[in-house]
Amino acid sequence: MKSIKSLLSLLLSFLIVQPFFVLIFASNPAFIIVAQTTTGTLVGTVVDEQNNPILDAEVVVVNRSTGFRFGKQRTDIAGTYRVDFVPPGEYDITASKVGFVDNTLPNFLVELNKTRVIKVPPIPLIPQSV
Repeated sequence: MKSIKSLLSLLLSFLIVQPFFVLIFASNPAFIIVAQTTTGTLVGTVVDEQNNPILDAEVVVVNRSTGFRFGKQRTDIAGTYRVDFVPPGEYDITASKVGFVDNTLPNFLVELNKTRVIKVPPIPLIPQSV
């Protein structure tokens, strides 16, 4: 019987105190919690001179200050690639494929809390001359 009284007492105190905290915290902007994005997702395409997508091109994203490489992504049939979990910073994005001259999009900026998915301008590849 004592445990039931304890439980009822605890429940009653929660029901009285909980709305008070909700009122205090919800009405004060200092207590509002906002989720922050700490990384970005780079999405872009690799194209030829006529703006046609290039399948299976390799894309490497390199942090300019640390030299850290973010994977070797391959483009799909639409020439699209995606690199997830890229921390804020300045990057060089290089596309390459056999038969084409490598091309780098230099100084690409990933900013904290700007956007989750960052559209990268197309990276054109020019066929190698023989």
